Amino acid sequence: MKTKKNKNKSSKKVGGRVIESGGYGCVFKPALKCKGKERIPNQISKLMLKKNAKTEYDDIVKFLPYLKKIPDYEKYFLVYDITTCKPDRLDDEDLEDFDEKCKSLTKKKIKQSTINEERNLRSLMTVNMPYGGLDVGRIIEENFSQEIIDYEKMIDLNNKLIELFKRGVIPMNDEQHIYHCDLKDSNIIVDDEMNTRVIDWGLSCKYDDETTVPNILKRRPFQYNVPFSNILFNDMFETSYRVFLTENNAPSYFMTREFVIDFVFKWIEERGPGHLKSINSIVKILFENDIGDIDEEFKDQLIEFNYTFHFIFEYITKVLIKFTRDGDFDKIGYLKILLKNIDVWGFTISYISIVEMLNKRINISKTELEIIEGIKSAIILLYESADHEIDEEKLLDILEGLNPIFRKALSQTSPKEVGKTSSREKSEASGLKSKSKTRKLKKKTFIRSLYRK
Repeated sequence: MKTKKNKNKSSKKVGGRVIESGGYGCVFKPALKCKGKERIPNQISKLMLKKNAKTEYDDIVKFLPYLKKIPDYEKYFLVYDITTCKPDRLDDEDLEDFDEKCKSLTKKKIKQSTINEERNLRSLMTVNMPYGGLDVGRIIEENFSQEIIDYEKMIDLNNKLIELFKRGVIPMNDEQHIYHCDLKDSNIIVDDEMNTRVIDWGLSCKYDDETTVPNILKRRPFQYNVPFSNILFNDMFETSYRVFLTENNAPSYFMTREFVIDFVFKWIEERGPGHLKSINSIVKILFENDIGDIDEEFKDQLIEFNYTFHFIFEYITKVLIKFTRDGDFDKIGYLKILLKNIDVWGFTISYISIVEMLNKRINISKTELEIIEGIKSAIILLYESADHEIDEEKLLDILEGLNPIFRKALSQTSPKEVGKTSSREKSEASGLKSKSKTRKLKKKTFIRSLYRK
């Protein structure tokens, strides 16, 4: 680790350094020095504007009384030993690479050259917490970037994630009625012992069978880590759907689907695309090998319209069909299903990082394709659970079933056994037989009523 030469300092790293930049601030490791206090060992600091720091602190500690009721909660949630303070002047080590890495503050004109000005220091606050390790996505990225993947580590990680799900996420939802609402690989961290903990509570809520929708769930755009139906909790939907039901007393499935298609595109115009690009990327890496030999220029469009939007339209349509009662949408009835599923969905989506990294490899074995298929089956389970609770036991069976495949891949350490797999082999591994003669998709075949078929 490089340190700046200073005859008044030892060579030992004492100051913090920016290791991450978020939407509202920057993370320093080790922790920054608080004004009038000694540095806190084995901690990190999030440096933010005061108002954002107070919000983050409040978002964390308000759930602590409930999460503490879960046995061994410290193993599953990073919500303990959280403090705030006014930062002392940042030294040279603290400011190393500050302008390059702390974009969330530099865009507010707080730079390496100006941060120690009194007016800037007065505007800042740190949130200090234990260092919990790298996030799941980073752990997977580092592991799969190696020439020989450490599948023993993947087994350990999978077991710890399953433990987090059983002993952390499920009791958090079912017993304490706390819903994170933003679970994903970057919000689950992994320490040196492979313990996994949930972080970042900014979109979380507590819900105890109230008759109103939590504010945090209203007017949300599409997000890749929550069910597609999260776009139903807004005034535009309620008004549009009431008009639709007034004009169509007993709409058929296809009439409802037509409404869903129109509403989805209106909501995208109103709220923006959100994570649609990420959703499409997930669908692409999971399903592109199911498609035969077609012109590449149409492949992306085919996936977007015949797969991604198909899943979205079908999902929301099923919700409306089941929860339309007495001429209106049973919003609260469906909300209970959404909340039951929302963190299960986000947790499961964290496994997509494995597929993304495998998909980048030039040489991929048939066993590794089995890993992708296993994760694909978990995602399909999410997509097929639109109007009912996700079967958690079935999901756990799928995730636990990854371990034998990881062990099989572990035994295949010889480069000779990990050769480049053809598109034909990929299709066969996914259970789809490749035809010896696959007709090219023609433009006139593609340009048709993709949405309303």
